[in-house]
Formats: sequence, structure tokens, C-alpha cells
Amino acid sequence: MVVSIVALIFAVAGTSVASVATISALSKKEKKQTRKIAKNEVNKAAPGLSVLSATTSGNSDQLGGLSLRGLSQWVLVNSAGAVIDSSGGVTATDLAIGRYRVSFPSSVASCGLNANAGTASPASDATPFSDRFVMLGRSTTGANDVQVKVADETGTASNNPFFLTVQC
Repeated sequence: MVVSIVALIFAVAGTSVASVATISALSKKEKKQTRKIAKNEVNKAAPGLSVLSATTSGNSDQLGGLSLRGLSQWVLVNSAGAVIDSSGGVTATDLAIGRYRVSFPSSVASCGLNANAGTASPASDATPFSDRFVMLGRSTTGANDVQVKVADETGTASNNPFFLTVQC
């Protein structure tokens, strides 16, 4: 058993040394070819990506001329329809028991929507999971608006906090 463990250690150490030796033994031409292959693979996977180096990038905060902040928007709304926190520029209106309209600063007409019922306070181990359901719909009031309905476990509309995210 001891002999097996010692053999395993030497095998792993030998592999590590061999791999470092192999990489450092590459000629300049081989290193250049390796970098070119890697660059081509990145260009195939992400055409148009412009990265200056591994530590800095020329357009990491832009995508198609849009800020990444505009691609993902979110809001935390309390049971009274007030915005507790958001990605910025988001408003909410309490329409009726369990019904809300959330307005975002830009169109969300072709974006993905996701919502969860929960608590409007920071979560802790003592925070129980919510037995509420959140239903979402496109609003007829505008491309920036989302209709939200919150219901309890019986399906009855109820005023409860929710968290809504929009991915464009």
C-alpha cells in the first residue's frame, strides 16, 4: 500500500514536471502557432470580441453598443407596490389586490421575464420560503411595462413582495 502511494506521488509529480518542460521547450514558431490557434478559436466562439490582453479589454462593458446594465434590469417591490431596490429607473404601481404594474426605463417587449415572491427584507436563515405564486404578462400600457399578479397557495390574489428580473 505504501509503495502504491509513493508510486502515485512520483507519477503525478513527473507528469507536472513533464508538462512544464514540454511547454517551455516549444520554439518561438510553435508558441506563435499556438497563440494563433487559440485566437482563431476565440474568434469562432465570439466574433467581433475585442480584447487587448488577458487583464484589460477594449469593449468588455459594451455589447452591440449597449451597456450591459441595460441588458439586465431588476426590481424588488414590497407588498404596497413601492420599489425597495432596483437596477435604476424602475417604478411600480399597485393596481389592485395582488396586481402591480412595473415600468422599466427602456422597452422590455422582447425580453425574458422572471419573478419570484419573497420578502422585502434581507434574507436570513430565519426567513421562511414564500408559498406565493407570481404571474407575469406583457402590459397593454406600453413596451416598458410588465403586469404582475401575486397569489397565495390557493390562487387568491394577495399583496406580497416580489423580485422581478428582465433579461434582454
